[in-house]
Amino acid sequence: MQAGYRTILGEMLLAQSAALGAFADVTARCTSLLAQQYQAAAATFAAEIRPKGVGVRPTQPGASSEITGHLLPGSADFCRALAGLPRISMLSFLSRYDGLRGRRSVV
Repeated sequence: MQAGYRTILGEMLLAQSAALGAFADVTARCTSLLAQQYQAAAATFAAEIRPKGVGVRPTQPGASSEITGHLLPGSADFCRALAGLPRISMLSFLSRYDGLRGRRSVV
């Protein structure tokens, strides 16, 4: 192989390695965000569930709007966090790529 092709192949392997690391970071972050959102939703629903028994009145038609009202602020934060994932993935990729390539000489 010529030196130019070796350099290109090496750069491609470094870029793929950095992309895989960035993908793992973003996947872990997204999983964490989903777990937090699920926990908030489960806590809201658990607060609304009442045991069946004497003295418990049936739920009213407007009760579901209370649940939705409790989930909306968390949903907005969740959407903001998801909107930031592309930026995080790009920064993660660039930092990993720079770390793998090492110092470069300035021409």
